[in-house]
Amino acid sequence: MSRLSSKDGTPILDWGCGTGEPSTEENAGTVQELAPAGVVAVEEYEDRDPSRINQHLQLLWEDVVAEPDGVRSPDVTWRGSARLFRLTRDIVYTSLSCVLGPPVAVVLGGGFAVIAFVYIWCVSPTLRACRVALGALNTLVRAVTHATLAPVTEALGFVCANIRVRLQQGDAEAARPLLA
Repeated sequence: MSRLSSKDGTPILDWGCGTGEPSTEENAGTVQELAPAGVVAVEEYEDRDPSRINQHLQLLWEDVVAEPDGVRSPDVTWRGSARLFRLTRDIVYTSLSCVLGPPVAVVLGGGFAVIAFVYIWCVSPTLRACRVALGALNTLVRAVTHATLAPVTEALGFVCANIRVRLQQGDAEAARPLLA
């Protein structure tokens, strides 16, 4: 949540969707930045991506825009553009989060609930029943395989074990074994 407050701490503007009250225990830290006209922007944050699912998203000014060596815009343009970038990013993201976040959360929550229900009540018991039912068939197939195919493959192994391959080139060279 990001809120603007004057130097004495009275809130001026709250960009968050909630009540505007800062959370205390969940915060991982606080970042302060001076804004124009003596207003302090306080951004309170907590680690909302502990599993690092969206680590690939680079949304900071320094990660998106960079000037190479030899090309520099005036400092006032650079700093102003950075502030406009952050302000626009925050306003648009907060607006979309407030408007579309709850419906998307309902749809995703319902979707994952359906997936969990189907897996827990349908897929998992069906797979377990198949494992139990096919256990007897597995024993039968192993017995037939050991009685029929095992002796045949063992006999073929003995026959093929003594095969030697020799490569000959013309009459001048003596025969030499390909496989030693």
